Amino acid sequence: MRGGLGSYTDGTSINVRDFSLGRDGLHTSGDASWGGMEFNNAFLETGDRDGPFYQRAGLQQYSDRSLVEGASLDIDGGGLRANMDRLRTGGQRLYGAEFERNMFGMNTQASLGEYSNDFLLEGANMSVDGSGLHAGFGTLDFGGHRVKDLQASQDIFGLAQMDASLGSYTDGNTIEDAQLDITSNGLDARVGSFGVAGRGEKHGTPRAVLKAADKALYKAKRTGRNRVCT
Repeated sequence: MRGGLGSYTDGTSINVRDFSLGRDGLHTSGDASWGGMEFNNAFLETGDRDGPFYQRAGLQQYSDRSLVEGASLDIDGGGLRANMDRLRTGGQRLYGAEFERNMFGMNTQASLGEYSNDFLLEGANMSVDGSGLHAGFGTLDFGGHRVKDLQASQDIFGLAQMDASLGSYTDGNTIEDAQLDITSNGLDARVGSFGVAGRGEKHGTPRAVLKAADKALYKAKRTGRNRVCT
């Protein structure tokens, strides 16, 4: 069966551009609006396209007091995939969200371009597979704090094994290029801070050089990690 509807109105507006129902399933697309809500370029497909359990739905834009753009959901023999280009609701904004999970749930991936309300989160990502869990983000700003390039991994078979790295953290102080490793052998944390002093007129003895280098090291820690102070 195949058909279409140019428009229908009674305070509600429906514009169906395509409708078909047959052995290959249901396929329909169009626009609709009612009660202050509007759906533009919405579509729905169900059937056996390239596999069992196939379903696909999406829309170009939805709006009422919220705004959704470029949303879609796909379910087939391979699993589930969903994405959204843009969401705005209240004071919250979200851009470039994607989610994917395979049929047996052993592989899950999610990513986010940007999310903001009272804080800003950019470039977030998460994946779970046979090797473990991996997550991170590019930038997080909140309450005067800024975290950049945070990544963490958890070995799914070794519960005592975790790796984490941090590009930088700032809240008036700065930490840069921090690394944390937790294994069955213990904990290993590394942050680069260096103090350097040379022998000269002010530091004529080894004791004086060592004291000056120690002073420079604490200066490096006070002013931010991963730097050299003299």
